Amino acid sequence: MDFVGIYGMLAVIVHLLIVYTSNWLSILTQPHFLLLTSGKIQLMRVCRLLESLRIVMVMQWKHLFNVDPTADLQFLVGTRYEFSDHLHDEIECAHKPFEMVGYYGHCGSSSYEHITSIISSHTKQELAKCIGKVVYIDKRTRRPKNLPAGIVVALKRFAPKSALITKFKPLVLPEDDVCIFKKGFDVLPSDLDYNDHTNHASYAKYCCDFATLVAANGKFKHIPKDFESMRLKSYSNWFLGESLVSDKLHVLFWEDLENKRQINFEIKNQEASILQSTMELY
Repeated sequence: MDFVGIYGMLAVIVHLLIVYTSNWLSILTQPHFLLLTSGKIQLMRVCRLLESLRIVMVMQWKHLFNVDPTADLQFLVGTRYEFSDHLHDEIECAHKPFEMVGYYGHCGSSSYEHITSIISSHTKQELAKCIGKVVYIDKRTRRPKNLPAGIVVALKRFAPKSALITKFKPLVLPEDDVCIFKKGFDVLPSDLDYNDHTNHASYAKYCCDFATLVAANGKFKHIPKDFESMRLKSYSNWFLGESLVSDKLHVLFWEDLENKRQINFEIKNQEASILQSTMELY
């Protein structure tokens, strides 16, 4: 889906006032959009919603900075989602819209951080947040290039000097193969983002679904059988490659050896690792 498609989709979802400046954007959305029909929070929907807000802000570059956001590519290299324990309580009885807020973080020469949050309109507490690191990519060379000067100047006026998201510590597979689970899947057209790569929200869906199946069968040592009902504390990704429609991928996942409330994931395209993730529970 392209920029215009995502922007239009989000407009239909929220159908409410959008307020933005050069460094900040706020919209409202209904809490039921984050839920499955069973009433449980779906990680994929949270990821898609906050990612859509990032795209909406990038679409304002033409208006605010006179920069065409589609002239070059912007790739996510890492994301960290953080969830307040209050999210799980409030969403069960929420009748008022949530506020979604987007703003920019640390800005480098060819990359910047983008933060999107879900705020309770009732308590004003931050319920969920995504910190993403985005690299500006030349369409022709497919290599990082400097951000447009006007954007750097504007973002650095507000951005913190230090990065909020640090380099992901590489995951190491356990020596005991019995502890490692493996599931495969094919990339579908609905999994793609505006760069025609698999969107990380789709990766989140497959990881959650596969971990839920293994947990339900009692295969984990520490993660309970009702994994899908557990409260999520954080979800982190480090992107090492990309995948396209019809690619055959497989997910390796295992319980962390040190943190008994964490599951680690590695997604491979053939034998090449393209994503490493961690999912931590309360």
